[in-house]
Amino acid sequence: MTAGFPINPDPSGRRRVEQGSHAESFMCWTCGSCDAQCPVNIRTNRIRPQKLVRMAYLGLLDELVCDPEIWYCLGCRCCSSVCPNRVKPVQVAAYARMEAVRQGAVSRSVRDGCRAACIRLQYARAEAASKFMDGLSSDFTCRLPPFQARDKDRFARASPANAFLCFNCSECGSACPIFVSRRVFDPQLIMRMVQFNMISELLKSSMIWLCIGCGSCTAACPQKVDACGIIRGLQKTAVLQEAVDPDFTSRFIAVEQSIYHRFVANVDAVLGFHAD
Repeated sequence: MTAGFPINPDPSGRRRVEQGSHAESFMCWTCGSCDAQCPVNIRTNRIRPQKLVRMAYLGLLDELVCDPEIWYCLGCRCCSSVCPNRVKPVQVAAYARMEAVRQGAVSRSVRDGCRAACIRLQYARAEAASKFMDGLSSDFTCRLPPFQARDKDRFARASPANAFLCFNCSECGSACPIFVSRRVFDPQLIMRMVQFNMISELLKSSMIWLCIGCGSCTAACPQKVDACGIIRGLQKTAVLQEAVDPDFTSRFIAVEQSIYHRFVANVDAVLGFHAD
């Protein structure tokens, strides 16, 4: 994929990737919507879902399994959710990771190290949001923590869906790509708090700011509860009711830049790439 070198498409490789991933890479028309929606790409410019899809379409499986970008993917499906042709870059990355382990390109310990980096990313985001909720100054730089295994009716009408349809099956938490611990972020817990009229507590909670808006919880819900939309509504209400200071969102977005860069650097270190 390096500029100046010829690319030789491999039809057999294309078939293997498509049969293994069901990503429908042949439907991609390179509009770039996936790149613009990817939360890691937005903050680091280090992963392009569109590129991974093109590599899959060209059958470049050997190159794909060696590309570090497949390990930066959070599996959030933001890329797939905005694709006008319903291409699934996230499934290309997932298949490539599986093949990388199967072929011995990376060890299982490296795979587990990359997973741990994803978990640490969410703990770091939670730490930053919590500290900003406590009024920390804007020069705060979040460190990545050590990995550890560890008015009701009115609000319902204002929400994109009725939270009271939730019967706590836990499908939303299972589908959520950033769920690492209930004390960090859990869409099911947020729905339960809405049901118990704990809106004021939610507006003061850092948890609502960790949602990346991928909609995986909403898509997985058998009751069609739009948990993602409800959380977005909570965020807007928190700002309107001044539960957070006016520049909270801009400060949190700014510190997330450094957190995501650290995440990518941590993945690079696990893969054996070291910054100069």
